Amino acid sequence: MPHIGNPNKYYEYEVDGDRLNEKNIPPKQIVQLTDSIFSHHVYKKFKDFGIIFVKQGEVLRGIVHFSDYNRSVVYDYIYLRLNRLERGLIRLIVSYQKYTRKDLKDFLSPKSGIFEKNGTDLNSLLTESDFRAKKENGGDQISLTKILEFAVKHEILFIHDSDLEKIVEIRNLIAHSGFLVEKSNGSEFDYNIESFIRLVKCFASIEIVLKQLLNRFYFLYTEKDHYPISPVISLESFLTD
Repeated sequence: MPHIGNPNKYYEYEVDGDRLNEKNIPPKQIVQLTDSIFSHHVYKKFKDFGIIFVKQGEVLRGIVHFSDYNRSVVYDYIYLRLNRLERGLIRLIVSYQKYTRKDLKDFLSPKSGIFEKNGTDLNSLLTESDFRAKKENGGDQISLTKILEFAVKHEILFIHDSDLEKIVEIRNLIAHSGFLVEKSNGSEFDYNIESFIRLVKCFASIEIVLKQLLNRFYFLYTEKDHYPISPVISLESFLTD
């Protein structure tokens, strides 16, 4: 816990002695409140030390452990990024008007019912709401994976297989409320750093594809605010959630 009177010290609880020990804050473990939780700078410190000390200027605001990535604010943020990826892909595909009904039928689930519509080219066949439409009996939405695969096949985006795999993995974790950072086997309080590393790499794959999307929109549209950049989430969210 933070030291009350000295911003360069903190208290560490000693279980065996049932007491608080005063310790100096290691300079290499200090980050700033405004740092992004998915920045390489923050990731490396978590990977090397497990915990970091979050300061606002010279004031210690809190101590954060990599298991804090299981907080709901991280789930919400990743969900928004995945949603942005899906919606952006749909908008981008609709912007390309050279694909036929058959091109889409090869990849997109026929369960959606969108192929009952009239029209031969993509622009007349689909709207964004069509992509997200369900069958009247409540069938599944078209999967993000299928949309990604379509974009890759038609060279709308270039996505490495490993990035596609990571995006699907993190999408499934978010959809099924799985632990983003897993506990070590048989432990109640010990967390697996490898699962944290995997989480950050999966998130990085989302950002790689989103960057491609943004570049495509910049090429297609002269208005630079046509596809605005989303704000990042900072370490402050761990201290206020």
